[in-house]
Amino acid sequence: MKKIIVTLTFVAGIIASNLSAATVSGTVRDCNGRPMPGVKVSDGKTIVHTNKDGKYVIPTDKSTGYVFVCTPSGYEPSVSLANRPKFWHLLTAETDADESVDFKLRKTNDKKYRFLTLADIQIGRRINDVEVYHSKSVPDINETIRKSREEGVEPFIITLGDESWDAYWYNNGYALPEIISDEERLDCPVYNVIGNHDHDPYIEGDEHSSDTWRRLMGPNYYSFDKGDVHFVILDNIDYINEGGKPGIAGKRNYNNTISDTQLDWLRADLADVEQTSPVVVAMHIPLYREDGSYSTANGAELCEILDSFNDVRVVTGHTHYCYAVHSPDGKIKENNYGAVCGTWWATDLPDYGNNSLCRDGSPSGYAIWEVDGTKLSGQYKGVGMPADYQFRIYDGNTLEIPEANTVYINVWGWAPGWKIEAYENGKSLKIEQVTYRDPLHIISCEKPHQALGRKNPTMASSSTHFFRTATRKPTTPVTVTVTDADGRRFTETMERPKPLSTDMK
Repeated sequence: MKKIIVTLTFVAGIIASNLSAATVSGTVRDCNGRPMPGVKVSDGKTIVHTNKDGKYVIPTDKSTGYVFVCTPSGYEPSVSLANRPKFWHLLTAETDADESVDFKLRKTNDKKYRFLTLADIQIGRRINDVEVYHSKSVPDINETIRKSREEGVEPFIITLGDESWDAYWYNNGYALPEIISDEERLDCPVYNVIGNHDHDPYIEGDEHSSDTWRRLMGPNYYSFDKGDVHFVILDNIDYINEGGKPGIAGKRNYNNTISDTQLDWLRADLADVEQTSPVVVAMHIPLYREDGSYSTANGAELCEILDSFNDVRVVTGHTHYCYAVHSPDGKIKENNYGAVCGTWWATDLPDYGNNSLCRDGSPSGYAIWEVDGTKLSGQYKGVGMPADYQFRIYDGNTLEIPEANTVYINVWGWAPGWKIEAYENGKSLKIEQVTYRDPLHIISCEKPHQALGRKNPTMASSSTHFFRTATRKPTTPVTVTVTDADGRRFTETMERPKPLSTDMK
C-alpha cells in the first residue's frame, strides 16, 4: 500500500531553514535487531525516510518537543506508558543540541483487525463521572475487546478528543495524569486525539497550552499504517484561551481549524501513500456539519489534500451526538460519533434518566470498525446495550404532546445508503426523514433539570436521523427494519400503545 522511498537525505514537508538547527538521528530496527529501510520518521514538521541501514537524520528546531515513527504496515510499536503505543520519543536536550533516538518495531499480521473510536470521555471528577466510567463504560469496552480477541481479531482504540475536561484540571485535581491512569483500564493499545478540553486552561495560546499533552500523551498529530489502511491523526483545535495565566483559567475559547504547519506535514505524509489505499482521518471537531457545510474552518483545504484518494473515512466527536455526512462526490465519508460521556454524564444521575444518553437520544457509546484488507465497516455500539441496538421507536400517541397514529424512529447510525422500512400488519408504510428532538432525552435531561430548579439545562439536539410514518390504527403493532450500507439488517416490532418512559428501549 505504500511507495517505498529509501534515502537518508531526502526531506519532505517543511525544510528546516535554520542552518543552526539541531539534528535528531537514529536507527529504526525490527524486534530481531534488523534495520528497516524506507520508514518515515518525523518531528511534526519534517519527514525523512530511513536509508538501507535503517538510519535517519532530521534537522529540527525541536519546537514540537518530540520525534515519532510512522509505523509501516506489518509492524507495530511496543506498548508502554500505560497502554499507549510507543511510536514517539520526547526530545530532552537543549534546543541547539543534537540528539539520538532509536525505534524498535515488532512484526504483526495486520491485514484483518478492529479499531474502536471513543469520543469525548470527558471525565473531571465533577459529579459521578469517574465512577460511571469505571463501572459502566470500561467493562463494556473491555468486553468488546475480549470478544474480538476470542474471534482471533486484534483490536486497538482511537480516542477522538476531550479525554479530559480543562475546566476541572486544577479545581478537581483531575487532569491528564489522571486520564492516563484511566486509560490503563482499557485492555488494548490506545492512540489519542487531542480535543479542545485537553489543553491547559492556565496557559494562553495554542502552542504552549498543548505542551502538557505532548509531554504526557504524545504528538498532537501523526500517522501510521495498519494493513492496507493509512491512518492520520489531526489536531483541528486552535486553543486561544484568552486571559489564561498561572493560577487563572482563561476563557477556554478556541477556533476550529487545522494549522498550516499540519497541512504542509500532511501533504508530505500522503506523498508516498498509494491512492488506492483507504485513508482514515481522526480528529476532534467534525469536518462537516449535518447540512454538509464545513465545521472545520479550513475543511475545504483538507478535502483538497485528500482529493486524490477514493476512500477516505473521517471519524470525529465533539458534538455529543451522532450524524453522518458524505462529500458531494462520495469519496469522503464522515461519521461524527456520540460521546462516551453521553450528555456530560448528566442522564446517568438517579435524579435524571439514569440511562446514559447523548443529546440526540443515541446511547452513550463508541464505534466498532471492522477492517479486512481495504474493506472498512463501522457500527456504533451503546454502552450496556447489544451491538444490534441501532434504533428506538416512539409511539406518537403516548408522547407528552400526542401525535395521533404517528410513529417516530430514531436511527442514530443512519448514513447515506441506509434503508428504513416500517410495516403495519404486514403492509408497508410510507417513511419520511425529518429533523426532530429526541423525546427520551427531553424527559431524561431537560425536564428533571427544570424540575430541580437548575439553570441552563442541556437541550436535546435537533437531529436529522429521525424518520416518521403514519399508521392506519392507534394500537396495531409496527415492525421496523433498518438496513445499513453494509447490508446488516436490524428489526424490531413495537407493540402499541408503548408508553414514553426513561427506559432506553
